[in-house]
Amino acid sequence: MTSTTDPTPGTCKCGCGEPTPRNYRPGHDARHVGQLARAVAAGTTDKRAALKALPTEPLKAKFTKALTRTTTKAVTE
Repeated sequence: MTSTTDPTPGTCKCGCGEPTPRNYRPGHDARHVGQLARAVAAGTTDKRAALKALPTEPLKAKFTKALTRTTTKAVTE
């Protein structure tokens, strides 16, 4: 599972540990959003902590949508 703490500077924030000059490797921002949404839905991460782990408002909005989809999917299954 991905840590919600800040990774080492120069590493991807998704938790993969790969080096990057930005916040994420290509595509890993979506990976991080999905990991956090599943963790919150499972009850292993607090929603506020997950939002704090995301560096931009667009990613926070994407997380909110993903969390809604994840929890809706869990309820209907």
